[in-house]
Amino acid sequence: MNISIVAGTVSSAPEVRTLPSGDLVTTLSMTADGLVKVSVPLSLTNEATASALAVGDRVVVRGYVQRRFFRTAGTTQSRTELVVSEFALAGKRRDVRKLVAKVERDLGELAQLA
Repeated sequence: MNISIVAGTVSSAPEVRTLPSGDLVTTLSMTADGLVKVSVPLSLTNEATASALAVGDRVVVRGYVQRRFFRTAGTTQSRTELVVSEFALAGKRRDVRKLVAKVERDLGELAQLA
């Protein structure tokens, strides 16, 4: 099971791009909280949701890690990113609790499989 939950601050403005498949993807970065500050690239497929985020917003993000391969300038490159399933603004405690509860439920299901 591939589940990630990261808390931090949005550090770049959302950028909407069209993939060769024709799908729209919004990318942005966040700086994760912790002992060491880490930049985490985020990917969202819902443009309306992504437009709700702005640089400086403190967020909690739930999603999964994905490595995406693409060709550019005749070479194959890759990018590892956190594909966002949902997020909550850190100041909205009720929304954060709901998001964390979903992660706990997913982990509980995983524990039953072991």
